Amino acid sequence: MPGDPPDRTQKLRDDVLAALDAAWVSDVGYTAPNTEVYPWLWLWDSCFHSLIWADLGDEQRALAELTAALSSIDDAGFDIGIRDGRITAIGKSGLSALQL
Repeated sequence: MPGDPPDRTQKLRDDVLAALDAAWVSDVGYTAPNTEVYPWLWLWDSCFHSLIWADLGDEQRALAELTAALSSIDDAGFDIGIRDGRITAIGKSGLSALQL
């Protein structure tokens, strides 16, 4: 943060990176908001997580997070906004299985 001592800023970055890394769901490519209470992919959260990953310098995880978050948009542009890895979208065409 501007004006903070460099060691304090680096400690904050290290803590954020550790928290995100601990919540990373590698087989799908997203950061769970809370691994015990909310382990699902949430569109809104994943969009913010991708920004944080990018700022921390991990462009691959930032891109993986956005890809996972936006992978279930159906032909009408609908995205359910939350997934547990089995359901991608509910729309006019009904349910479709997630294939990542």
